[in-house]
Amino acid sequence: MSRHGRRPLRDAVEAAALRGLLTAFRSLPYPASMALGRAVGRLVGEVDRAHLRRAEAHIADGMGPEGALETARAMYAHVGMCVAEMAWVEGRSARGEIGRWVRIEGMEHVKAGLEKGKGLAIVTGHLGNWELGAVAMAAAGVPISVVARPLDNPLLDETLNRIRRAGGSEVL
Repeated sequence: MSRHGRRPLRDAVEAAALRGLLTAFRSLPYPASMALGRAVGRLVGEVDRAHLRRAEAHIADGMGPEGALETARAMYAHVGMCVAEMAWVEGRSARGEIGRWVRIEGMEHVKAGLEKGKGLAIVTGHLGNWELGAVAMAAAGVPISVVARPLDNPLLDETLNRIRRAGGSEVL
């Protein structure tokens, strides 16, 4: 058994499915890739009922029960789209094209902080596609380290961290 009582066969099947999806996301035109990502995210939410219900409960705790399930489902669609976007941008960011999709506001503050020679901490929530923010900062010449909790499936975790490193981030 792997982490959290998971089974290696399940981990391997999930990783193989993700590799196939990443290939599809990279090869499709951007709008089709995003639509597929949202659809896959919604499907994962419906299949993974336990986590969907947990997300619904957390949302209800913070915002009230009305609309909590719909918000949780939308969250799954959004995460699916973020994964598609990361795969789609992965090869393109290496060619310096990230600026076509991500605009950094306030870069002068980042540069001023870095010029002091003491380093800089940027804290962000999971708003929009936070992963693309790290890629854009790295492409702009800002050294980036990201803090990330390991995923339950170590094979998926390895894949995500490979994508993060390819985008210029050090993963802590």
